[in-house]
Amino acid sequence: FDVPGIVLLSGAMCSLIFAIIKTGDGWSWSDGRTWGLLALSLVCFAAFAYWQTRAKEPLVPLAMFRSVALSAGTVLMVLMAIAFLGG
Repeated sequence: FDVPGIVLLSGAMCSLIFAIIKTGDGWSWSDGRTWGLLALSLVCFAAFAYWQTRAKEPLVPLAMFRSVALSAGTVLMVLMAIAFLGG
């Protein structure tokens, strides 16, 4: 059970989503709070990726992304989700 991975991924996603929501709710993209949350998200994502390479039972085994087909399919699915959801 990868508790540190869950905490890091949750922190990354929450700060990213909160920054995006707040830019539509009064904050501007040039606001320091927005950039602070985006930086926090990036740091948490990087720490999550690093932790996943060291974890005994990783939440997301990064070795599976060595497959070009899986990596390309994942990128395409993310892009399609963004397009469908109005990104």
